Amino acid sequence: TAGGARRLLAAGRALWPAVDRAELVAESARDRPATADGLPLVGPSGVAGVVLAAGHYRHGVVLAPLTARLVADHLATGHVDPAVDPRRTTGGAR
Repeated sequence: TAGGARRLLAAGRALWPAVDRAELVAESARDRPATADGLPLVGPSGVAGVVLAAGHYRHGVVLAPLTARLVADHLATGHVDPAVDPRRTTGGAR
């Protein structure tokens, strides 16, 4: 919601006042983004230098340590876990 975005910006500003000078490129409201198969997307995006860690639905905070490990492993070795590979076929977002 717009109110939620306002609260997030206010909290960010309390932690880092310079956020007021940041350029807002885009804003989008979504309800817990997820994939059709319920597994997150963690790995190469298809754009050079961009790695995805998205689509965790309601489990983002819980999966954060595992996601960090998967991203770090990918950056260090190039390995992508097939279960969460963004290039897999998911049948569209749910």
